[in-house]
Amino acid sequence: MNYNAHRIGGVCFGIVSSCLIYQTPPTEEKLALSIILISGAYVGSLIPDLDHPKSYLGKKFKTLSNTLNKLFGHRGLTHTPIMYFIFSAILYLISVFIHGNTQIIYTQFAIGLSLGYLSHLFMDSLTKAGIPLLYPLKGYYSLAKFTTGQDDTLVSSLFIIFTGIFLIYFTGVLYI
Repeated sequence: MNYNAHRIGGVCFGIVSSCLIYQTPPTEEKLALSIILISGAYVGSLIPDLDHPKSYLGKKFKTLSNTLNKLFGHRGLTHTPIMYFIFSAILYLISVFIHGNTQIIYTQFAIGLSLGYLSHLFMDSLTKAGIPLLYPLKGYYSLAKFTTGQDDTLVSSLFIIFTGIFLIYFTGVLYI
């Protein structure tokens, strides 16, 4: 999947998750926390592609990106469930040292980062190339056979449609 598809996937994961976490009735606080979580999901959806020097974050963090690419290649370690769990565990450990309102904000952003990362892995698992599910064992696994570069818009559209259907079902209201 490309940059735009991953951003859309991350935001969709964030929206659905924030609805599940912050159920009705809506309040200003829940809305603010949802925005923080969704923002984290947006950013998190781009993190696995740090191993690709031409990716959005790869261009921003060139040294890290080049190092990851040389050590593991694209869709290597950063595209594994193992790295997802390590990343999420680090985010959680950081939260232990933060207190007060900052902890609330950080926790929501960290949950979003983790969800965004997961959305990236899920979206890449829908491609023919797949992800290294059982890393460090060889082999890539995919749930579907979409083609990166060709089917990105289709997959993004499906994510948006699913999110819309979820929102209609979740709220029980259709706003037009």
